Amino acid sequence: MSGAYKWLGGLGYIFSIIPFLNFVAPILVGLAWLLMGRDKRSSVFTVTGVLMIVILVLGASILLILPFQFFTLFPFLGADGEVSPSAIPQLLQIAGLLIIIGLTVAALGLAAFILEIISHFRASAIFNNKWFKYAAWLRIVTVIIAIIAIGFILVSSMAMGLSAFGETTLNGFTEPPMPGPNVMLALFFGPFII
Repeated sequence: MSGAYKWLGGLGYIFSIIPFLNFVAPILVGLAWLLMGRDKRSSVFTVTGVLMIVILVLGASILLILPFQFFTLFPFLGADGEVSPSAIPQLLQIAGLLIIIGLTVAALGLAAFILEIISHFRASAIFNNKWFKYAAWLRIVTVIIAIIAIGFILVSSMAMGLSAFGETTLNGFTEPPMPGPNVMLALFFGPFII
């Protein structure tokens, strides 16, 4: 195995579990897959590397551009912080843009994840190295655990919310249960965890 992509990939995967260094991990791992694809003439390796780098660039651009989108709304806010009706089209435009970008990144992320697993299995066969196969299986197990954890959080939060159904407040009225903080966190962070 060439030393360049061996070290780039190894460092990238190690950096992926270290806070603050995990930001550069997709670049290193993506470059490793690109170099491996060029060396072994494998389009699967090459596409995997390109997708990993593209997703990182898209994610970074979203984080840099998104705050400026909300600054454009300040002229439409009233003195009490309420949004004026004239801001609704711009809010819908920003929401539509976020949905399109989010779906694009999610589709690319799913494709990169599947290709990365395929690449690990293929690299295991090409290099006769069982650690690639172990890495692929660990990725699959991690996603299954994340899905089970999110499901557990949602179910337990809904059960807690339903148990509160019918409680009366001080003024005698019955309020419907509010989703618990676990539900809100799971709905917001669930896709990111996966």
